[in-house]
Amino acid sequence: MIPLVVIGVAALIGLFGWGLKGLIIGAVGGLVFNLALGSIFTLFSGGLLPRKIRKQTATGFIVLHPDLVQSAFPDASQTAIQKAVERCIEGIFRRAAKDNRSMDQAASLDRDAIQAAACVLIASEQRPEMKSLLASLLQYIEREMYS
Repeated sequence: MIPLVVIGVAALIGLFGWGLKGLIIGAVGGLVFNLALGSIFTLFSGGLLPRKIRKQTATGFIVLHPDLVQSAFPDASQTAIQKAVERCIEGIFRRAAKDNRSMDQAASLDRDAIQAAACVLIASEQRPEMKSLLASLLQYIEREMYS
């Protein structure tokens, strides 16, 4: 909702300052500003999901499913496994945001969107170990974040 307000304010400033041409330039400028600001915030937080939450979720999942994680990443170190599970979590949330058709970004974080995104990722995965890991990860995310 806030991006729309920023675009609207920039367009109005352009309209009052420079007329119809200013309205268009202001709206485009507001859109570019929002995209740049969103990218900076995403880079700063390390992804769509804050680093702290992603790290806690990955750690809890690894502790709960050590055999499953080891079979999905057989030759990886503990640090590499942690990062890989964090990437899987971030991948689910990114897919949910990408598939979100509404202007409401919160809609991409609801349970149904996360389930749909994880199902798409599971279906596209080739390795059975990763399919199993993603399915268990989805169940863990639902239990920890949505119950």
